[in-house]
Amino acid sequence: MPAVFQIVSHASAKALSTADFFIVSASASPTQSGNNIVQVTQNDQDPTQMWALTPQDFGNFLIQPFGSPDLAIGLPAEGESNYPFYLVLNPVGDGIVWTISPISPYYFLLAAIGNLDTVMDVPGGSHDDFQGIQIFTRNEHTNQQWTFLPIFAQLGNDG
Repeated sequence: MPAVFQIVSHASAKALSTADFFIVSASASPTQSGNNIVQVTQNDQDPTQMWALTPQDFGNFLIQPFGSPDLAIGLPAEGESNYPFYLVLNPVGDGIVWTISPISPYYFLLAAIGNLDTVMDVPGGSHDDFQGIQIFTRNEHTNQQWTFLPIFAQLGNDG
């Protein structure tokens, strides 16, 4: 079983969430309205803030909503937006493979897409709930730094 975490922004102290959309199925179009990955105030009991890190080749990971193994964080359908791209949920085959790179005590989430040095980013370091999360050029700012808070209760372990 993959590890399950809350993923929290260093800049905003908000958690990554799927809170603003309704998942119909893994085959649902990633272009449906309201399917962006967003940040919200932390609540370790909120299942929309629980993320499974599923190992892939070479120490990389898919980031998937806990309990939805057919979905992963990805990019919008081609032609849906301009760079920077806001993150959405896609079927696993269209998910981004992420490299977790330390910048003590936080981490960059590097997107393994082409030769670009791109990372998960909170636009402008926003502190707003439901702010969409984007892929942006790495610049080392706190809005690109994340921490992982283990969710033990969902794994049947109290700590």
